[in-house]
Amino acid sequence: MMNNNVDIKKYARNFYRARGNLLAVVAFTLVNLLLIVFNVDWHFFFSATVPMLILHFTQELSFYYGNAIYVVGIILAFGGALLYFVFWLLSKRFRVFMLISLIVFGIDALVFLILILFGGFDGTLIINLAFSGWILYYLIIGTAAWGKLLRIPAAEVQAAVDAAKQEAEATETQTALNDIASGEAEATAIPTDENQQNDENQY
Repeated sequence: MMNNNVDIKKYARNFYRARGNLLAVVAFTLVNLLLIVFNVDWHFFFSATVPMLILHFTQELSFYYGNAIYVVGIILAFGGALLYFVFWLLSKRFRVFMLISLIVFGIDALVFLILILFGGFDGTLIINLAFSGWILYYLIIGTAAWGKLLRIPAAEVQAAVDAAKQEAEATETQTALNDIASGEAEATAIPTDENQQNDENQY
């Protein structure tokens, strides 16, 4: 029986959004690790910090101790990133993994904050910190939603999560269609060079 005092749809939506942000962290962290491996001197925001630090650190050590330590670093870094993916997968069935994700990413953000405090501030680091705060916010509301939904049967919660996901996808699709329609309308309204030439010839 659904608890009438709990807005299950609202909390399910928050939980779904938190899972979506967690998956984004996995994707951007993996991309950033690949960029480091290929020595690309920039990275995306919205990723975990510790796996990137491990890779950078072992990459520097490899110049002194050989490539073996760098291989270990690659394994640890990509393993750390994939750990979040495991949390994301398991959180669908075992919602406690949202809390575990929050704890692990909270430690990651704390490490990043310590680096900023002792390593100095710059614009890029502040933006990185802002994105870490964004991720933490969604993991917090996702964990809070998990707490609210603890006493509701898993089948009802999953049904609400699926409904929230469908609503989000429908909204995104409608937004994309509106953007396409707006772009087509603007293209129709803008005269082409040929049309302008024809108009001038009439005069």
